[in-house]
Amino acid sequence: MVQLVNAVEQLAQKMADSLSNSLTESLIKNEEHQTVDSDAPDITQQTALIANALKEALAPLTMRMDEKLLIDSSTDQSGKLIVNSLNRLNKIFDDYD
Repeated sequence: MVQLVNAVEQLAQKMADSLSNSLTESLIKNEEHQTVDSDAPDITQQTALIANALKEALAPLTMRMDEKLLIDSSTDQSGKLIVNSLNRLNKIFDDYD
């Protein structure tokens, strides 16, 4: 789990650096030519690609966390059922005394 988080952080940092470099290059080109080149990287498209890559990278973690939440919820419900049953048993035994 820790390795996955570290890998995602590294990926995000690399993608952010790449996006920053592309943006810097694009701004420099625009200042030099005062026009937007058609081959300049589209920041919106790159941002969407980063978001999709992060979403895909986090999908296994999300699935695992969802599974854990289901298990925790089930355990909580089972625990409450056990407590309620024990309380009813205690009441039955108290009534016989």
